[in-house]
Amino acid sequence: MQINFKWFMVSIALLMATAGSFLVGTYIGVHEYIKHDGALAAESKAFGAAVVLDAYRSGDTNSAIRRLEADLDSAIVEFGVAKKERPIFPHFIPGIALIIEKGRDRKLMKFVAQYRKQYPSPTEDESLRKFMANTLNPFE
Repeated sequence: MQINFKWFMVSIALLMATAGSFLVGTYIGVHEYIKHDGALAAESKAFGAAVVLDAYRSGDTNSAIRRLEADLDSAIVEFGVAKKERPIFPHFIPGIALIIEKGRDRKLMKFVAQYRKQYPSPTEDESLRKFMANTLNPFE
C-alpha cells in the first residue's frame, strides 16, 4: 500500500508540474502575441502618419485628407465591431466599469459622430456607410 501512495504522490506532482508548465507557457505565448500585435499596430499607425504628413508637407492636401478620412472610417468600423463583440460586463465590478466606459466612449465618440455628421464619409460602399451610421447614432 505504501508503494501505491508513493506513486500516487509522484503522479500528482508530475501532473501539477505539467499543468504549471502549460499555464506558464500559455501565459508567455499570449503575452508575446499581444506584444507582437501591439508592435504591428504601432508600426501601421506610424506608417499611416508618415504618409499623411508627407502628402501634407508636399502640398497634396487632398491626398492627406483622403487618407485621414479612410483612417477615420476604419476606426469607426473597428469601434463598432469591438462594441458588438465585447461582453457587456467585462470587469469584476460591472456597474462601475460600465459607467466609466460609457462615459469615456460617449465623450470621444460624440465628437467623432459630430464630425461625421458635418463631413460624411467619402466611401461609396453603402453597407459600410450604414454600419458606421448605426455605430455613431447612439452618440449624436
